[in-house]
Amino acid sequence: MVIKMKKGFMDDQQFCYAVIENAFGGIAVLDGSNCVYTNKKFLDTLGYEENSEVIGRSLKPFVHPEDKDKFRQLIKKKRDGEYKPSRYEVRFIRKDGTAVDTLASTTQINYQDKKLTVLRLTDASGQNRENETLKERLEDLEMKYYKVNEINNSLSTLIKQKENEKKDFESTVLANIKELVMPYISELQKTGLDPKQQVFLDIIQTNLNNIVSPFVQKITSKYMNLTPTEIKIATFIKEGKTAKAIAKILNVSESAVNLHRQHVRDKLGLSKKKIGLRTYLLSMT
Repeated sequence: MVIKMKKGFMDDQQFCYAVIENAFGGIAVLDGSNCVYTNKKFLDTLGYEENSEVIGRSLKPFVHPEDKDKFRQLIKKKRDGEYKPSRYEVRFIRKDGTAVDTLASTTQINYQDKKLTVLRLTDASGQNRENETLKERLEDLEMKYYKVNEINNSLSTLIKQKENEKKDFESTVLANIKELVMPYISELQKTGLDPKQQVFLDIIQTNLNNIVSPFVQKITSKYMNLTPTEIKIATFIKEGKTAKAIAKILNVSESAVNLHRQHVRDKLGLSKKKIGLRTYLLSMT
């Protein structure tokens, strides 16, 4: 609702006095550096109860020693018409000797042929406390970030170390099989084995090759729906063995091998493609 003020209402001294006394911020009028008027909020900000404790006194003793020169320069610049911030941080000394952070602004007015300074103060201690709290929280978050980052770096180093250890282990197993097992298998093949013994030896050799080859791992992880028998047959096909040879090794019929072969093609998505199964399997190694 908009209230229309009567003409001359702002000339009512009692009204103006009531507005100033109940203003949100502290207000003081300075003649030079001496206080000639203060409202209640100004007194409250500095911890005084009666304006007689401030009126007639220079404002300089109320300003924090470290801010005196800055405050004096700001008022001078305002009086001389120079640029300055609309509000600036100034510390004042309360009646009990403690410092209070304020945001101050000044305005020059002419009254009865005198140039007076109107000083407006806002208690900023609460805002500063909030800023300090926010700063502490940001520092805490920053510290937590660094800790998490350190943990991530440690985990990355540990994972890399484990991967290297795994590679070293695989290399050791591969070297041991090639150097300590495979030579003896080759020697066994020269001893004139009967057909059944040769089949068993071929199976042992094939399985050892599977251990040291990444083929089985790739085909198993990529096509989990292959049965163990289908994986075996796929391995034999990849090695170039015929259906007849595979049937002999596995002691099954040749037609059973061909049926499994077709199942492998279907599961690998090759049933409608003109590509040989062995060619495709070799491309996976």
